[in-house]
Amino acid sequence: MVNTNDVLDLPPDLGLFDSIRDMGYSVENAIADLIDNSLAAKSTKINIDIVFDKDRSYIRIEDNGTGMNRSCLNDALTFGKKTKSNREPNDLGRFGLGLKTASLSQGKRLSVKTVINNKEEIGVWDTDFVNNEAKRWAIKTQPFETTIDLFKRKLPDKSGTIIVIEILDKLLNEKAEDSDLFYKKIDAVGDHLSLIFHRYIQGYLVEKTDIFYQGQQLEPIDPFAFSKITIKGEGKYYNNSVVVKAYILPHESKMSKADLKKASLENGFTFNQGFYLYRTNRLIVCGGWLNMGEDMKSIEPTKLCRIMVDIPNKWDDAWGIDVKKSKAIIPNFIYSDVEKIVKNAYDSSKDRYLHRSKRKISDTGSYSWIWEARNSIKGKVYKINRKHPLIDQISEMEEKKDFVGLKKLLFGLIDHIEINLPITEIISDGAMNQADLSDVTKDNSEKLKKVTANFRKKLMDQGKSEGFINNLLDDTDLI
Repeated sequence: MVNTNDVLDLPPDLGLFDSIRDMGYSVENAIADLIDNSLAAKSTKINIDIVFDKDRSYIRIEDNGTGMNRSCLNDALTFGKKTKSNREPNDLGRFGLGLKTASLSQGKRLSVKTVINNKEEIGVWDTDFVNNEAKRWAIKTQPFETTIDLFKRKLPDKSGTIIVIEILDKLLNEKAEDSDLFYKKIDAVGDHLSLIFHRYIQGYLVEKTDIFYQGQQLEPIDPFAFSKITIKGEGKYYNNSVVVKAYILPHESKMSKADLKKASLENGFTFNQGFYLYRTNRLIVCGGWLNMGEDMKSIEPTKLCRIMVDIPNKWDDAWGIDVKKSKAIIPNFIYSDVEKIVKNAYDSSKDRYLHRSKRKISDTGSYSWIWEARNSIKGKVYKINRKHPLIDQISEMEEKKDFVGLKKLLFGLIDHIEINLPITEIISDGAMNQADLSDVTKDNSEKLKKVTANFRKKLMDQGKSEGFINNLLDDTDLI
């Protein structure tokens, strides 16, 4: 038995209350964390409003979930309240911190009104009240005057919860007058929620939930919803409770504009390759290669590769789910198996991408290709194929003095060069450090001088003025 004389209580200082506010939540991640609570409460409708009104701006979230009694509300507002050891499969919580930390990361006041069996309960965390009036970790059970109107229910259901966040010091400047800055900070919220909760919005594997943001019903953004997507490997672990599936998206040349936009998601096509980890059908990780090693990088040729991972909440510790539910690691127990699946898909994406690329370029000097990729000390260089039939025909036309035919062929050659510009290949080789992307003009300065001198002489022979020639050469970047 421990001697009580050897024990010293060290209650947390009030400074911790302010420190908790600085956990690095973005506004979109904070709101997603709050929606987790609504979904865990079996909500089928969720309304989110973010309103600019200078120093009275606010975030408001209302759901039609099961609501809470006084005891449950107190638990929900307690920092670090121990979560149940045997949680419900649909419980999206993690450490018992989300409601408080997510809300207070955006504003200094969190007010909660919850209704169950037509009985209302209210709880308010306010940083100024805690620090200056209560001077202890204490909530108010009545709303501030500015919150009363925001607590009026919009959803007609008999139960539900309303969360209001005010004094939005993290979204407003010091004078709280910059609406452009405010709306710029919340610009990504709608698309982020459509992506993170797309399965709930779709009703895929879970009960359908209608989520409204700024009055508009959100449409799902599914990172795997492509008609020509192919599976490149699958693994099941922990008694089939964890599923890993590797997919290859269709090449972008096979995608419609709508699909290309959808594939780009939040950060662009290239940066969205890699892992998509779903925890209880809620997207936790959106792209990136987790801890797969230095050879697994987000490069252009592998952007078609996406890995879907599904885990239940009971494996949170094994997968290292963090407090913000935005990071994870692959457990050592299954790392090797997952690595094989991922590496195969990674290489398949590269092969598919480069196969499409090679159709516009030759490295063999073939007559049929207008562009050639040649190896140099610094890497691949890209040149016009001087053996191409069009160039041979232009030479013949020049010898025959057929200037009408020569002009047609010349413009045809220019069109051919433009249409077949191997921009995809250049980007791909550049991303893998296989291309020489140095300044060609600088390396070929002597050759350019000769070309310029010959061009100048021909123009002077045609009677062109010195000023005309200088202006023309200046526009063509030859001098």
